[in-house]
Amino acid sequence: TEIIRKTNQIRRTYGGLVAKRTADYYDNTVEPAFENIRLDVYNKKITWGEYNKGIKEISQKSSVLNTLLKWHVHGCPQSYGLPRD
Repeated sequence: TEIIRKTNQIRRTYGGLVAKRTADYYDNTVEPAFENIRLDVYNKKITWGEYNKGIKEISQKSSVLNTLLKWHVHGCPQSYGLPRD
């Protein structure tokens, strides 16, 4: 989507190496996965239930990536009991 493209452009322009790699991951993995599942439901290769489940799974994976990026940049929250390094 346009918002993701703009966010990735900001990551590449102002972010460090990790932010740039995150943008690459979104462009090369997450966005194509969303596009594929949208096409599958449009072409009736999958049901709307399968589409919803697939969107949820892709979103969860990309959410984990965002969390790992934040931990890398800002340190892991101590409330999780995990080391900062």
